[in-house]
Amino acid sequence: MGIFASEAPKYWALGKPAIPLRVGFKRPWIDAWQVFADRMPTEREQREWLSQKGDGNIGLPMGSASGVVAIDVDSEDPRVLRIIEQLLPVSPWKRVGRKGAVYAFRFEGERTFRVKDANGEMLLECLSKGTQIVLPPSIHPDTGKAYSSNCDLIDVIGALPALPKG
Repeated sequence: MGIFASEAPKYWALGKPAIPLRVGFKRPWIDAWQVFADRMPTEREQREWLSQKGDGNIGLPMGSASGVVAIDVDSEDPRVLRIIEQLLPVSPWKRVGRKGAVYAFRFEGERTFRVKDANGEMLLECLSKGTQIVLPPSIHPDTGKAYSSNCDLIDVIGALPALPKG
């Protein structure tokens, strides 16, 4: 059984709209996937995805349906990570990939935004409606290794803190 086929039903059982990502990619395997920021896939969509895309990676759209917004820190500089972690509430979920980290928080209508350094390199992204995060144990396209996290998001999704306002 593939990653998507084994993991997605756990999210669907809790009413969270997990979607299939292309095998070995971060990109969704379905068109118009952004609608799942606001709704669950239908039972028919779920069945089709499991039978046709079950070997893909797994993603979670950010927004009201998942109840999740994420902060994606793209810096490998430990000073940057430390500063950002001091500014954010403690998230019970942290995912690591090739560099930096992704932290999950409770969605409260935040908008997507990006922060770049003086050289135009991405430092931080607030991933909200219209974006999605790759969930472990998906395979990272650059490293060929599984993403990892400190725990399963599904186990702490109901305990995510909100981001500070402003």
